Amino acid sequence: MLTSTGCTRNNGDIGDWFGQWQQTEMLVDGAPDAEYHGQYFWMFQNDIICIMWLAPEGYAHQSYTVYGTWSEQNGSLVLNFDHNEDGDKSSIYIPFSGLHFPAGSPFSLEIVEAGSNKCNLRLVNPDDGSTYTYVLKKRG
Repeated sequence: MLTSTGCTRNNGDIGDWFGQWQQTEMLVDGAPDAEYHGQYFWMFQNDIICIMWLAPEGYAHQSYTVYGTWSEQNGSLVLNFDHNEDGDKSSIYIPFSGLHFPAGSPFSLEIVEAGSNKCNLRLVNPDDGSTYTYVLKKRG
């Protein structure tokens, strides 16, 4: 199911970031977030990022996706969800609150570790002062 709803390549090789990554863990100030259960999938294509929330088992197998743009700059992953359709802000451009991204766009996630199959990203959120670590594993 994730492959059919994910981003496609469009003849653009973006290296190790391309494809689908499962967020396997989220740490808050170094401790596992008890509310996180592996429900986010990050997909990279060209300069587009799609983040999907997949309902936990036992739900109606629902999923929701948000879209933004990304770039890699100076050891950081810069995300921008400040997009709209004909001047109207659509919910498809509003990141999930469970990710604890700061208000406003763009913002940067420090690349702590990056490889072809695993990466760790860190955010010190100016809104609440907490440090969030996103552990991603390549799925395809």
